Amino acid sequence: MKYFLAFYGAFLIIGGGLLLLFAKEDLFLELNSLNTAVGDLAFPYITCLGEGYFSVLLVLFFLFYRYSYALISAISFIFTGIAVQFLKHIVFSDVLRPLKHFEGIADIHTVAGVGMHSFFSFPSGHSAGAFSLFFMICLILSGKRKFFGVFLFLLAMLTGYSRIYLGQHFPVDVYAGSIIGVGFTWLTYWAVNRSELAKKPWANKSLIIRSKTLT
Repeated sequence: MKYFLAFYGAFLIIGGGLLLLFAKEDLFLELNSLNTAVGDLAFPYITCLGEGYFSVLLVLFFLFYRYSYALISAISFIFTGIAVQFLKHIVFSDVLRPLKHFEGIADIHTVAGVGMHSFFSFPSGHSAGAFSLFFMICLILSGKRKFFGVFLFLLAMLTGYSRIYLGQHFPVDVYAGSIIGVGFTWLTYWAVNRSELAKKPWANKSLIIRSKTLT
């Protein structure tokens, strides 16, 4: 876990500095312009790692591993999703996506076949979902395997960057989404493990253990 957090801390510092130094439009245009033929092929698939069905699959996986982990994951993903949608549609509902924001002002790089959105830009739901997903995996499965933690962080980062590459979000959207994802995941993991739920007899069981017991 510490390796994921070390790299994430560096990301927060460097990313925060860039957001303070440059206007969000300038930073977006610079990052969005770094496109290649390989990126056009890869990022439409990489961005799917932030979709909700991967979170659902992880919860289902943990049902066969340990019920408490499935519960932590489900609570974390639900609250992360609620926070993102509340901010998108209530607090920052007037924030436009890059395509609409730059309409008639500048051309942005997009990829053919990728459906574009115009509204509800802040924060990035895909980024929140990806950082929540991969940090959750890191918390539960990485142990002391430092390279696994770094690998999971890079997957989260690539998913976040894909939102900028595809012209769907500004860097600040991705930055905020990552904080929501990591923050709610860490808070849920900490709270459940220190609650009475973690002490229940069923918490350390799973569908596999239960089925073996019944037989």
